Amino acid sequence: MRKIVLGIIGDGYHYNKNIKPILNSLKKKLNIKFYIIKKKNNQYDYLEFFKKNINICFLCTPTKTHFSLAKYCINNGVSVISEKPLCENLSQTKKLILMAKKKNVFLSEAFMYVYHPIFRYLKNIVNNNKSQILYVKSEFTIPSLDKKNNRYDLKKGGGFYNDLAIYPLSLEYYLFNSKKLHNVKKFIYSKKKVPLRGFLNFKSNSFERFYFWGENQKYSNNITIVCKDLSIHVNNFYSKNFKVSSFVEISGKKNKKIYFQKCNQFYEMFIELLSNFQKKKFIQDHYKNILNLSKIKNQL
Repeated sequence: MRKIVLGIIGDGYHYNKNIKPILNSLKKKLNIKFYIIKKKNNQYDYLEFFKKNINICFLCTPTKTHFSLAKYCINNGVSVISEKPLCENLSQTKKLILMAKKKNVFLSEAFMYVYHPIFRYLKNIVNNNKSQILYVKSEFTIPSLDKKNNRYDLKKGGGFYNDLAIYPLSLEYYLFNSKKLHNVKKFIYSKKKVPLRGFLNFKSNSFERFYFWGENQKYSNNITIVCKDLSIHVNNFYSKNFKVSSFVEISGKKNKKIYFQKCNQFYEMFIELLSNFQKKKFIQDHYKNILNLSKIKNQL
């Protein structure tokens, strides 16, 4: 098995809590060796970092840094897995994909929820019953954070739109295969130009969407799909506790819960991405994923 040399840029709370344990468990399974970039004279020593023959990097840094860091990786012939979103706008996305194609390197955004069996279950339902769907509602809301958090800093995190709203927006491509949004209504509450919370309402594929996101609210992380004869609800849809079983609630003529085995979606994501990032079709598929989602975001 070819050795994977993985570079880590950004070893903060999220990395240490969610990512590091997964990578440690995958060391032998995937023959991984990973390095974390360190500071030298209060600056990151990228030159020394890339001398370690790294072939793929994971960007676990604030949104505002993703584009410049991804460019640096690509220019050094290094593939990239980035926390979502990889880019803030369509122009950045097109530039990165063009660069990546020239260097023949892999690019991906870490939407870990699409690797959970529940997502695949919903995807199958949607594909088979799209004409029956009336509307979809999804929320990703959280309590207020420490005001030192980078999400409150426009120059670093750029607000909660990139961190929270991006999840329900990603459904448009990954779950509903949408290409065009109609009758878009949006409300984004800003304070000092930092997006804190808001909602989006629009129609695509003939059914309505109601997406809510932001901070200073009760924690909520769910999706509801309402059809003509039934409704489907998943609590903790985007972020799940892998130590407990997850389930889908179906309400209709017969109410039922469908349970799924315990599953760590971060583990499933890294298994798939690190096992396939050097395969040509896999690379092309992820270029397409990133570009199509960015085009949808660009319509808002």
